[in-house]
Amino acid sequence: MAQNSGKTAKRGPGRPFPKGKSGNPGGRPKQHQEIVELARIAAPDAIAKLIQLMDHRDPRVCLAACSVLLDRGYGKPGQAELPSADEEPQRFVLKLNLTDSNGNSVHYPESDDAASAGLL
Repeated sequence: MAQNSGKTAKRGPGRPFPKGKSGNPGGRPKQHQEIVELARIAAPDAIAKLIQLMDHRDPRVCLAACSVLLDRGYGKPGQAELPSADEEPQRFVLKLNLTDSNGNSVHYPESDDAASAGLL
């Protein structure tokens, strides 16, 4: 490993730069700021497109659009805490009432009885 030659002083974890000096004296790069501004200008159209895709005939596209919109609107969900080894894990059953592109109801799971569907 390289040894400190004595020409550079080690600093503590709270102050990587001398007091009053910036680690980035030029500020944020101009090009980066222009890209951010262009993305923000296009954001309303992107949101409108995601809303349109919520009605797509492919349920995978619908799910992806819904997920992205919820993440942008409410933030990504936090990581759930795992139960300890001596706790019984909780089980949840989520019943979805979906419609296909023709407006017909699509039920998942096929059976309304979660136990017979092997979910409990």
